[in-house]
Amino acid sequence: MAVHRGRNALAGPLTADRLSAVELPRPPRGRRGCRPDDVDLLPHRLVHELPERARLSDDAPDKNDRIEPPGRLTCGRPGATPPRGADDGPPSGHVVPHTGPVFTLAQARHLVATLRPRVDELIRHRADLAELRVDLADHGASALGGLAEVKALEARLHAVVEEFHQHGIEVKGIAPVLLDFPGEREGRAVLWCWLEGDTDVRWYHRVECGFAGRRPV
Repeated sequence: MAVHRGRNALAGPLTADRLSAVELPRPPRGRRGCRPDDVDLLPHRLVHELPERARLSDDAPDKNDRIEPPGRLTCGRPGATPPRGADDGPPSGHVVPHTGPVFTLAQARHLVATLRPRVDELIRHRADLAELRVDLADHGASALGGLAEVKALEARLHAVVEEFHQHGIEVKGIAPVLLDFPGEREGRAVLWCWLEGDTDVRWYHRVECGFAGRRPV
């Protein structure tokens, strides 16, 4: 039986040096697939490459053992080092990094309920001040008063905000009203978060994450 040999078939001993020099066939430009004679090169190249690939595959578990775990996702700047104990719990002697009063969730809820009349007062002053400023800017006069009333409303708003600060509450905004209460949850410094319209304190976020990191309690 005659054996077909393509014009690219290699003759003689298939040494590693000869096999490494063989290039895999590429389809001619504008055509799909390779010519039949070009395919004769494939077995020669694979004879040399397959044992090497098997060796690399056998070494893969050892290499994987040395792969460093990917960096953890943090809420701070990119590349920031995660805080110690982020996954394994707080370390011994851990101190919550709040400089003022620290509230439990129950205390934060009680304080919101106690100060709710003052929050409502702040909202009224805020609305009056907004309308007064627009009227004065557009018409030079307002049923709510003039520049003296603007100053008075600003002073009242400041007084309410200062009262919240005296209780250890962080006022993050007044339109809408956003109050944060320093606290601790599972060994982390957090802020119990109350937003205007909420019926109770139902959210919290890690200190370094800000509003975008809010989660339900």
